[in-house]
Amino acid sequence: MSCEPIDVGAVSDDEAAAAARARNRRPLILDEGRLPTGSGFRARAARRRQLPGARAGTALVLVDRAGGPVAVDGGLTAAERYWARPVAWARVDIGERHSLCSVHVPDTDGGGGLSVELFVAWRVVDPLTVARLDIATAAEVLDATLTSRVRLAADLLGPLDDAAAAGERTHGGDTLGRLGAARRRLAAAVADLHDAELDTPGWLSARVLGVLVAFDESTQRHVDELLAARRRDEMRHQRAGPAPDPPGGRPEGATT
Repeated sequence: MSCEPIDVGAVSDDEAAAAARARNRRPLILDEGRLPTGSGFRARAARRRQLPGARAGTALVLVDRAGGPVAVDGGLTAAERYWARPVAWARVDIGERHSLCSVHVPDTDGGGGLSVELFVAWRVVDPLTVARLDIATAAEVLDATLTSRVRLAADLLGPLDDAAAAGERTHGGDTLGRLGAARRRLAAAVADLHDAELDTPGWLSARVLGVLVAFDESTQRHVDELLAARRRDEMRHQRAGPAPDPPGGRPEGATT
């Protein structure tokens, strides 16, 4: 299972990949700093001057002497901000982010290994908790939540029987039919995840925007090999032409 941040803006593939890698290393706590201590007018004025200004998509959390977050700066009145005695601050990312998560479903009954890819939108809704617990990323929570949902759906399907595969068979043989049936069954089982709100901890809100089921890398290679072999067989049959007449010529009444 893996979740990679992605950029939904109109940029090139190379730029999007670089931005994704950069954001994957960036913690939810974007930056932090210390503030002057003391109770006098000068100390309060210095704290007020050194508190960073507002920035879109972020929340500024004030931290007390015990190291615990006490308030989100945007929620304080001017007087509360002036009289507060924080000793530090932390800026938490609360903007909407997007990740592409992939859950591997291993082959258990000849249906091939499958990969469920989920496009997820998420955001921090409780920056105080993120600052208090020093939560660096949402990836682990998304990983665990989506893996649980997908694996449960796959387990409820039960074994793939021959009857389910029969409707998918083509002249490529039973193997291609069974692989196709397994992919379609899993796609139907996880379809309800589309546009679903995920059951995540209270500090995080996440929703699935899209779901795609595909063969995993090794199974896709096997499928490609089977399809290539089928095409080679078709080409050999075409080059060979129609079967020759049996000895003694065509049966009476046969037409050309």
